[in-house]
Amino acid sequence: GFAELARLAEQELRLLEELSGHRDTAGALSASSVLDTRRGKLVMDEIRRVVTAISEAEITASDQRTHEVRAAGQRTKQTLLLLLSAVIAVVVGATLVMVAHLIGRRRAELELADTLTRHRAILASARDAIITVDETGRITTANPAATRMFGWSAQELDGAPVAILFAQQDAEGTRTDEAPEDAAALLARLSASAADSEAATEFSARRKDGSTLPVDVAIGRMRASDGSGLVAILHDISERKRAETLKNDFVSTVSHELRTPLTSIAGSLGLLDGGAAGALPAPAKRLVGIAHQNSRRLVRLVNDILDIQKMQSAAMDFAREPVAMDEIAALAIDQNAGFAAEHGVHLALEACGGDVRVAGDQDRLIQVLTNLISNAVKFSPPEGTVRLRVERLGAKVRISVEDRGSGIPEAFRSSIFTRFAQADTSDTRQRGGTGLGLAIVKEIVTRHQGDVSFETEDGRGTTFHVDLPAADTLAGDLPPHALHRDTH
Repeated sequence: GFAELARLAEQELRLLEELSGHRDTAGALSASSVLDTRRGKLVMDEIRRVVTAISEAEITASDQRTHEVRAAGQRTKQTLLLLLSAVIAVVVGATLVMVAHLIGRRRAELELADTLTRHRAILASARDAIITVDETGRITTANPAATRMFGWSAQELDGAPVAILFAQQDAEGTRTDEAPEDAAALLARLSASAADSEAATEFSARRKDGSTLPVDVAIGRMRASDGSGLVAILHDISERKRAETLKNDFVSTVSHELRTPLTSIAGSLGLLDGGAAGALPAPAKRLVGIAHQNSRRLVRLVNDILDIQKMQSAAMDFAREPVAMDEIAALAIDQNAGFAAEHGVHLALEACGGDVRVAGDQDRLIQVLTNLISNAVKFSPPEGTVRLRVERLGAKVRISVEDRGSGIPEAFRSSIFTRFAQADTSDTRQRGGTGLGLAIVKEIVTRHQGDVSFETEDGRGTTFHVDLPAADTLAGDLPPHALHRDTH
């Protein structure tokens, strides 16, 4: 390379210096002889060879660099093409996504518009008032039926507190006056009703002119973009209430009119059956016995109807005195011993000890146990046993009435506490009963702030449970002497 060329050049310079020296000392002829020597020619040839090699190496390096530059340019071109393709793909993809989004958005807007149109049509044509309420208790929407029901315009209702639509009510739901209900209390009641989405709650509504009307209110929760709220459907039950009042008045009147003659008939038939008018022939005695039995059933039916009408109309007062449920159960067994003996059924009481006093009406609680015992006796097999169990369960006193009968049919269980409910089988009908006994039990227990439930198994029997608040948990609601139990 260049080092070799430098060495040869240095050698050539020394040769020239030598030639110059000879020329100065020996003359031109001698210098010429030195120049013609083979050594000088060889050096020059070597220099030419090295220069040629360097030139060829430079040409090769130049060609290689040119090739590398071209290759780099090609790679850059390919990279740019790939980037351009990617950019084009991204732009096309984004365009397609945007177009699809716009199409979807437009479709969603059309569907939303259709939905809103349908909902507005439903709201406009609904016969029940429908309102929505925000979380602060203010009305956000009201349909035309709401404006007709309450006498307010849609503009007046928009943003108004929902409390203006309801009258004040006491703890039992009875209207106390015609002033609007407290907003916070009402919102709490509505929210509580929303927790039971399958049930409608009865409220006393208030019109713009101050008049009131009974309504069933179904409450549901909703969640909007600006927060949560409630949607309420209010159904005017004024006509139903009037019909119920007419029906109750009719039933009450008829029952009162029937009770006096039926009592006389039952008493007279009882005297005849007992031989007060002399001995009767066997066929006549059998017929009188049948008539006496059915007249007593009619008297029980009339009495049950009157009782349940009084309880549901709040016309029946309940005492609130501490009574021991083990003693009540013993009294109920004594009063129903004869009835059980007629059916060949035994009655047994199991008292578990402890404080089993409740605050209630002794006569009505005996009526509850009598109805449960009579049902259990009627459905028990001969020589069977109906067991009563009284026990303390925390803050409750539980009274259980267990039989070993056929159990309650599946289809009848959901309606067992409704009025005139009876399992529709010929065997059940033959056992008698008014179909009001369990409805009366439910009403009395509810009025005592208790619960009634049952467990049943086909072919294995049924157990009814009555749970009542223990008297010592209601100490603040009882007179000072009430919790002192008489041990004499």
